[in-house]
Amino acid sequence: PVISSTLNATLFTLLQFPAVGSDSYQLTSGYTDSPNGDLITVHFSTRDFNEIKKIETVFVSIFTSYLILAQGAISDMNGNYIENIPHSDAILAEEYISDEVRPALLTFDLDMDTAVLNLTFLETVDVTSFDASFLTLQSHFSSYSMGSNLTLMGGLVLTSSDSTVISFMLTETNLNELKLRRIALT
Repeated sequence: PVISSTLNATLFTLLQFPAVGSDSYQLTSGYTDSPNGDLITVHFSTRDFNEIKKIETVFVSIFTSYLILAQGAISDMNGNYIENIPHSDAILAEEYISDEVRPALLTFDLDMDTAVLNLTFLETVDVTSFDASFLTLQSHFSSYSMGSNLTLMGGLVLTSSDSTVISFMLTETNLNELKLRRIALT
């Protein structure tokens, strides 16, 4: 058994494969709320979670979920810290639960002068999956009247890599239509 309060998550590195040079990510923080024992659950920080998602090759299946530890990552009940676990001895996850949660939009802002729409999500999103034709802007929170909403078509994605923020430039036609319908004026 280990002493959960001795956990130092910054000494944990996640690997794609148990080989030097494989894609990896070293945690920058993390915590456990587990009791002392043989099983410790490590909670990733939001920052680490989003950075891991950007890699797209690490922790995407059971076969790409390895862990190495630096010496001192956690201690046993006698205060002895764990020894270094190198790449060659990387530990494969016993279980993998895939991400089935859809991204959630937290906030957005639209600059009517530059025609740039910024969408901020709860987690890192795959920028290549973005499709503006699924976005409808409307003049009120609950708007059902004719002409008070506009479904976007076309435009240019400005964000080049996976991120929690996608920036998108509206077409001139969409921008003019928003102004005509008096949407996003304030």
